[in-house]
Amino acid sequence: MEISFILVEPALPENVGAAARAIKTMGFSNLVLVRPCVWKEGKARWVAHGSGDILDNTIVFESVEEAVDGYDFRIATTVRHRRIKEDTVYSGELLHFLRNKGNTIKKTAILFGREESGLSNHEIKLCDIVSEIPMIDRYPSLNLAQAVMIYAYELSGFNILKDEHDPVNKGTNYPVLKQKISRILLELGLPESDCRYGRIMERAACLNESDMNLIFTLCKLFEEKKGIS
Repeated sequence: MEISFILVEPALPENVGAAARAIKTMGFSNLVLVRPCVWKEGKARWVAHGSGDILDNTIVFESVEEAVDGYDFRIATTVRHRRIKEDTVYSGELLHFLRNKGNTIKKTAILFGREESGLSNHEIKLCDIVSEIPMIDRYPSLNLAQAVMIYAYELSGFNILKDEHDPVNKGTNYPVLKQKISRILLELGLPESDCRYGRIMERAACLNESDMNLIFTLCKLFEEKKGIS
């Protein structure tokens, strides 16, 4: 599985450099920035000691929508529970959670918000699930680079146990399943503005590979019955 770390509007070049260093030490290489501070030289490169290649290959976007486009699965990180999504996958559970997806997803993005305010509600809605790091005390909170380090460490199992060749996905593809579920909900009269629509889509994101295959079959049967192509 290919995992990218997306930092939204990081304000401190030191955090960008530390994030680059963190993901490299855990075997990752994809760092993405959205409307960042001046970050390529100076403090960022000094903190990124030994990880300049990560900075050199960092991709920059002007919007979160552009940054997450093309990913099969999107994870929003947050330090506080929000009512936008009901389910939370804790950082220590994320490796197992994603492994249970099997071959239904190939490219995953994990989003980190601004140092002061985190991700906006709109940005969280663009994601499939919410994740947070369980902490004994909420204050002071972890800084951006520390959060990236924890997630990179928790997900490093993908790199430690990675096969030489990813198996070909011959089953369900999560983005396709998501489109099918959305289309069926709209056919049933549930618009995206309906809270039930959002809740169903959120639960779909929590399915494991076996359950996705089952729901995919049911969706195909429904489409055939209704003549939906």
